[in-house]
Amino acid sequence: MPRGFSEREKERIRSGLIDQGREFLTTYGIKKTNIEDLTG
Repeated sequence: MPRGFSEREKERIRSGLIDQGREFLTTYGIKKTNIEDLTG
């Protein structure tokens, strides 16, 4: 069974998604931003 993420890893992932989300939303707007953009 794969191990889960540590608290530090979870925070790094969360922070990265928030930063990327802000960047895409300000650049492309909400209608042109999708999950694939944020995780790709």
